[in-house]
Amino acid sequence: VRKAQDAAFVDGAVVVKSYGYFFRNWSLRSHVNSGSLLEFH
Repeated sequence: VRKAQDAAFVDGAVVVKSYGYFFRNWSLRSHVNSGSLLEFH
């Protein structure tokens, strides 16, 4: 049971991390598309 919980926790962390990466990518891309990259920094 302990190992299964750890595996689920790791899976959740990976999902959160990849979602965060995707969101950062999407946010950056939308800023570039709107030409407001200077505002982003």
